[in-house]
Amino acid sequence: MKKAIILVAIMAVIIAGATFGQLRLGITAQDTYNGVMVSAVHYGYPASGILRSGDIVRYAQVIYNSQPVMMSGNLMVMGMDQKVIVNLTARPNGYGQYVTSSTQLQNIVLGAPYNSTVVLTVQRNGYMRTYAIGLLNNGGFRTFMAN
Repeated sequence: MKKAIILVAIMAVIIAGATFGQLRLGITAQDTYNGVMVSAVHYGYPASGILRSGDIVRYAQVIYNSQPVMMSGNLMVMGMDQKVIVNLTARPNGYGQYVTSSTQLQNIVLGAPYNSTVVLTVQRNGYMRTYAIGLLNNGGFRTFMAN
């Protein structure tokens, strides 16, 4: 009986973990042959208002100890020392790790602590779009679009 209870508890943790990363962004997604397709976007989460159903997440990256900012019409990711880490506007074809599965995307997102930036490059209607989501200390977030 104890083994059965422990097994059920372990399965519940695995199932919860399988969707938590996508919920942290506020999306439901499925694997495709060339990335991860967004099947739903949930209101109130960081992806709400930027991602749409049908978008394909192609690249993802976490930049630690950083925040996204707009400077002279360019989306920059700045370190806490106020130095530019990357100009996302200058990288129209994607930035970060190529995403091959929803599990990989989940691991990238769950690895993002506060005071970091999650960069997502998605394909929408044949065009690549790069977004930066700044995760703030107070649990909030700020989103920006590079192109």
